[in-house]
Amino acid sequence: MAGTVSTYQRRRDVLINGLEKLGWPVPKPKASMFIWAPLPWGYTSSQDFALRLLEETGILVIPGPAFGARGEGYVRIALVEEEEILVEAIKRIEKNLAAGR
Repeated sequence: MAGTVSTYQRRRDVLINGLEKLGWPVPKPKASMFIWAPLPWGYTSSQDFALRLLEETGILVIPGPAFGARGEGYVRIALVEEEEILVEAIKRIEKNLAAGR
């Protein structure tokens, strides 16, 4: 159990710290295999952002409204990939966010 917790903490930290460096601040959950990320600056639709991210980067996030109306303005990201994959995802997101501004 401790190994699993440690794995998810490392993945969480890699992703959240990487997104923060891109100017996308995301609250750090204490214990979860999911991150609820507010939309990056300039985006107003969770579904539009998730679709764009998938089409342009191959990264799948779930629009918040899939979990109820109060989820609008957020996307849910699962921490199921290894850290190396998360680092690659951050690089792809960086290019996508830069292109969208």
